[in-house]
Amino acid sequence: MILDDIVDLSGGKSLDNNKINKESLSILEFVVKQLNTVPIGSHLKGYHYLLTGITALIEDSDMKHNITKSLYPYIAKKWQSTPARVERAIRNAITTAWKNGCAENIKALTQNLKSNDSKPTNSQFMLAIASQYLSASDLLTWAMPKTHGHSPS
Repeated sequence: MILDDIVDLSGGKSLDNNKINKESLSILEFVVKQLNTVPIGSHLKGYHYLLTGITALIEDSDMKHNITKSLYPYIAKKWQSTPARVERAIRNAITTAWKNGCAENIKALTQNLKSNDSKPTNSQFMLAIASQYLSASDLLTWAMPKTHGHSPS
C-alpha cells in the first residue's frame, strides 16, 4: 500500500518521492483534499485512520466487502493500534465534524449512499470518498459484489 513509506502527510514531514509512484500520490492527494473539504481535523487520530482506510479501499476493492474484518485490522496494523480503537477514532472524527457545523458537507458527500439526512456510518463515509475517486466505468466494476463463479439462473 502507498502509505507504507508515509509517516504523516498532514504533519508536514517530507515524503520520499523515490518510494511513492505518481498514481499513488494522486490518490493520497485526492483523499487529503476530500477530508480537508469536509473538514475533518487533521489533529484527530481518526483523520489519519480515514486517510489510510480510504486509500486502501481505492487500491483494493475487495476490502469494501468486509470493512470490520479486513479494513479496520489493516489500519490498526499500520498504526500499531487495535481494530476497535480504529473504528472508534474514525466514528469520533466524523461525529466531531458533523457536530461542528459540517453536516451539510458530509450529507453532500454521502448523498448517493444514504436515503436520509442522518450522520453516515464509517463505511458510508469512506466508501463515498473512495467512489468519488473512481471513474464511472471503474465504479461499476468496483461496486458490484463478486459472484465467485456462480451465474444467475
